[in-house]
Amino acid sequence: MIITPLNRANLLRYLPKQGVVAEIGVDNGGYSRRIIEMNAPKKLHLVDPWGDASDEYVQTYKLRGKPMQERFEAVTEQFKDATAQGTVEIHRGYSYDIVPTFPEAYFDWVFVDGMHTYDAVCKDLAAIDGKVKEDGFIVGHDFQNLPGRSGFGVIPAVLEFMAARPNYELMFITHEPAPSYVIAKSPASSRALALKQAVITANTRVIEIPITAASRLHHRWFDAGDGKKHVVFRFETP
Repeated sequence: MIITPLNRANLLRYLPKQGVVAEIGVDNGGYSRRIIEMNAPKKLHLVDPWGDASDEYVQTYKLRGKPMQERFEAVTEQFKDATAQGTVEIHRGYSYDIVPTFPEAYFDWVFVDGMHTYDAVCKDLAAIDGKVKEDGFIVGHDFQNLPGRSGFGVIPAVLEFMAARPNYELMFITHEPAPSYVIAKSPASSRALALKQAVITANTRVIEIPITAASRLHHRWFDAGDGKKHVVFRFETP
């Protein structure tokens, strides 16, 4: 597993372009715009429940701010032209209800950024696995341990998913406050090898760690005295 200085936005430059893509967890569509601008997918499926006050997601994270209905309407308006052109399709619902409606081996890659509880991540990964092409990628957000925050189980869910699929490879995690991860279903495929080469060539200051160390990954903010906060990864002793 390689730690790359690339952030999740820049990572989009190297994932397969002109493909069929899904984003699980859309919120206000900010990252959706990045996907379109930097990756130019042939088709982008946006999946999010945008639930009301009683929704599991809203309740779990005690969401404040703009109501989900308003966010849904804003996303619908934001992508109305792309929707009319058939390049974007919006699906209102949870991944485990929506994703099974897609054909097998349909997506070139999927970005998972839904609920971050252990159970929810397990459901998301299980739902999309067979829907991603054999030489495709599963990409996700918030690969981190947050001991002081309940409802976070991304790392254990991803590691359990990988343990059950020994032929897959957890290729990258990004070095940023909320790291993203990239899983290759067929790490020896030409697509996976090209992605690895492109990411390393883009920034050769990478670190390789064994996947067994991932469960001990934590990070903290570091003040370098330049007025900015920098993130430092550390691996805690079990």
